[in-house]
Amino acid sequence: MSTTTPKRVGRRPNSETTPVIASPESEANSLPEFIRLPKAGYRCEWTGLSRGSINDLILGPDAPVQSVLVKQPGASRGVRLVHLGSLLDFLYAQMEAQSVDGIPEKEVHHA
Repeated sequence: MSTTTPKRVGRRPNSETTPVIASPESEANSLPEFIRLPKAGYRCEWTGLSRGSINDLILGPDAPVQSVLVKQPGASRGVRLVHLGSLLDFLYAQMEAQSVDGIPEKEVHHA
């Protein structure tokens, strides 16, 4: 079984150990139920979305993606966790809607 190391996308130097992700066959069975927002300057390892893009999807009264704020009683700050299943469902629905509308999955631009 081979493992791959994901490449970091962002502006900050990678001072942390990059996680090793299992092969795609076993990855489907090991998806977490909740994920933290990526740090500023980094992208989500599961979707490739930036922190800001995910925030746009999880915040507000009509947010299409579910999330939860976990904090201790009386604390002013907490940790926002994103429900990965609802995020992936949203992305798959967008992909399906675009293919139904006739928008090609990849547009090729010639110079």
